[in-house]
Amino acid sequence: MDVSEYIRSLHANEDEHLKRIKQAVYEAEMPEISIPPETGQALKLLIRMTNRKRVLEIGCLGGYSSLWMARGLAEDGVVVSLEKEKKHVEVAKKELEQTPDGQKISIRHGDALEALQTMSEENERFDFFFIDADKERYEAYLDACIEIAQPGAIIAADNVLWKNRVIDPDVQDDLTIDVRSFNETVAADDRVDSLILPIGDGLTVALVR
Repeated sequence: MDVSEYIRSLHANEDEHLKRIKQAVYEAEMPEISIPPETGQALKLLIRMTNRKRVLEIGCLGGYSSLWMARGLAEDGVVVSLEKEKKHVEVAKKELEQTPDGQKISIRHGDALEALQTMSEENERFDFFFIDADKERYEAYLDACIEIAQPGAIIAADNVLWKNRVIDPDVQDDLTIDVRSFNETVAADDRVDSLILPIGDGLTVALVR
C-alpha cells in the first residue's frame, strides 16, 4: 500500500453513484482519467470549508469530479461544468440526473476558452474553479478564470505533478513541459497565492488576491 492508497482507504470511499459514473465511462469507451477519490474529497472539503456558492469546472468527462464538488455545496450552490466532447456531455448528464446532488450541476457543451470569454462578456462570476482539461491550455485557462473570479476565489488545477514527470529534468516531452510551465507561472503570479498539494496526481490550489 502506498501513501495515496492509504489516504484513499481512510478518507475517500466511493459510494454507488461515484462508482456508477466510473463504470459508465468505461462502458462508453471514454478515457478512464477521472480524478482519484482523494482528490475529489479534497475538492469537496475546500468548497465546504470556505462556503463556496458558484463552482466552474473545466473538463467534465463523465461527471465524477462534478459530483464530488457538488457534494461540498449548500443547497443553493451550483457547479457549471464545461465540456467540449458531446459524448462526454451525454454520458455525464445521464449519470448525474440519477444522483441526489445532480440538480446542482449544469453542463455546457463547447470550447472552454470560448465559453470563458462569453462568461466574461456577460459578467458571470465564480468563487471556485477546477481546471482538469487539455494541459497545453492550462495557462490560458488560469488567465481566463482570474478574469471572472470573485475576490478571494479559489482556483484548483489537477495533474500538476504529471505522474512525477515534472520533477525529472530528463523528461522533456511537450505535455510535461506544458505542465512545468504552468506550475512555474502560477508560483510566480502575483495575482494569486498558491501551493501544490501532493495528493492524487498533484493538485494546485491558488487563492485569487
